[in-house]
Amino acid sequence: MHWGPEESHRGGFLAELAAFVSARDGSGPALLWPECDPTAGDGGPERDLGPALADALAGRLGRAVLRLPAGPPAATVTRLRSGRRELVVVQESGASGIEVAPDPPDRDTEPLALRLLRGEVLYLPPGSHAVLRHRPGTRHVLLEIAARPAGTR
Repeated sequence: MHWGPEESHRGGFLAELAAFVSARDGSGPALLWPECDPTAGDGGPERDLGPALADALAGRLGRAVLRLPAGPPAATVTRLRSGRRELVVVQESGASGIEVAPDPPDRDTEPLALRLLRGEVLYLPPGSHAVLRHRPGTRHVLLEIAARPAGTR
């Protein structure tokens, strides 16, 4: 999401992520190149974003957010299915090649091929399937966001 000078973004990464997810409203896959690098620490070693991110995002969105296991550190492929919920992937380190398709995959539709770099965020709407291909040791945070209650926006 791009924040122009007239919409200067305040509140850091969490506020930017919450605004991004809210604006998607279940529409197609999207990438966020945040202005605030979520992986940047205070000059020390990289920090793990996962523990507090799900709870903090849930508080901003007013919906349940669950952190999903990202798989073993030696894995080179991560398969995601969003089902009825939205998924968010925050790339903590390294890079991932991603193929996004409807779930179940449609023979007539080519998967959307993307590259997710450190600090970037991928949004997957309900009914999506994605395959992340990456080197061992690549880290990402996977968040599952509960569906909006019926009749709300």
